[in-house]
Amino acid sequence: MTIAGAVFVLTLVSIVWCGVPYGGKCRVDGVQLLREWVTKCVPRSYSGVQKVVFVRGGMRSVWKWRVWHDAAGRSRMELIEPMLGRDSVIISDGKTTWHVIGGGKVVIQSQDVFRAPWEVNAERLDLLLQNYRVNALGKEEICKRECYIVSFEPHYNFNPSRKVWLDADAYIPLKVEDYNPDGTLAWQMEYEEFSIDERISPLLFQPSISKETKIINWGFSRKGPFRISELPTNLGFTPLLPASLPSGYTFDKAFVIELPGWQGKPVLHLIYTDGLNVISVFESKEAMLGEHPKPHKHGKPMQFFVPQSVVLRHVGNVRVVFISRISKSVLEQMAQSISAPVK
Repeated sequence: MTIAGAVFVLTLVSIVWCGVPYGGKCRVDGVQLLREWVTKCVPRSYSGVQKVVFVRGGMRSVWKWRVWHDAAGRSRMELIEPMLGRDSVIISDGKTTWHVIGGGKVVIQSQDVFRAPWEVNAERLDLLLQNYRVNALGKEEICKRECYIVSFEPHYNFNPSRKVWLDADAYIPLKVEDYNPDGTLAWQMEYEEFSIDERISPLLFQPSISKETKIINWGFSRKGPFRISELPTNLGFTPLLPASLPSGYTFDKAFVIELPGWQGKPVLHLIYTDGLNVISVFESKEAMLGEHPKPHKHGKPMQFFVPQSVVLRHVGNVRVVFISRISKSVLEQMAQSISAPVK
């Protein structure tokens, strides 16, 4: 695996099951299950084998990981498939993430943590319920554990939809299916093996670093979150806000980030949400001739596996990029509502 590919995997896991039908009706409704998920899902130690399938342009990409999580919030993921990256290990202690590749020859270190893309924001639960129909579809066994099936169907058809198989005891998602706005499958996460409340050695959450290990500090930094009224004034450009948002969406928060290769130029990250899905808007000062970041010598950046709509606009001296799972036509309408500030 190249270092560029390793950086992508680290970013993907930062942004990313075996099922047997089980008889019986679900005795609770979807909203009740959702509320129990966000209140009863407490940190517990578990391990297993997790398979993630991405579908893009009719092609399927399969990633399989052996995973460990402990009640302290630490995690370890070892890549099993594809074969090309089987030497890849990702370790997080809740504050720092290490991506170990080449059997320990290279370690990419980042002061950030990754979160699963199927997590629900408890602070936005009411907004989610305004924009989605949450239904209980019944029960199934996943890895010999009883699970509730919960679906999230959007009120607005330009949004993606989702199904989650929640462990009935631990309220941990053991299977997730995410669908594009047109109803086609975008990605699926599934546990093929799962064990809970077993003792996990703390040594698993310590990266193996020797004198020969090449350590790369992934210089990603982030400040925030900020409210609209708190946006910094030293960005080198005036922040641009869309005049109209897709139905159901509201401003959530903003961050200022600095990325390697951008010569210290800040990027404003605006986040809008409908309670489940998000729209990310990245704004930065237009690069002058010779200021564009150079491609990494170890290879070209890999594309996102999850299908996303992307819209690029140039407004005055500001480059604005819109990224979301919503329909591209709706994202384009949001992008067109941005205009340069009046001087």
